[in-house]
Amino acid sequence: MESSPILIVRMPHFKTESEVSDVFMDFQESPIMDEYHVLVIKDYSPGSTEIRFEAVNSTFTEVQFEKLKLKLLSEMEVAQLNRYKNKSKDNESKDNILGQVSG
Repeated sequence: MESSPILIVRMPHFKTESEVSDVFMDFQESPIMDEYHVLVIKDYSPGSTEIRFEAVNSTFTEVQFEKLKLKLLSEMEVAQLNRYKNKSKDNESKDNILGQVSG
């Protein structure tokens, strides 16, 4: 029986639990879930300041994995921008509603 590879995403220690959770949720909607089991964790290693990726039991070459990491970082950036836009729209809607109620 062949095991599915595992993708470990190590988030820097200064990221909030909410940010780590958001990244995990983003990966749930990503096609990467068809290829990997994904584990998103906070990295408490000294000096950890960047998002790091590791693969366990993967058949990717080093070059293929580097391309995958760049793709995933790009997907994460797009998801973060979408979240920011959605929060801004939600805040605008709340401000409009509150303005109508108090006005």
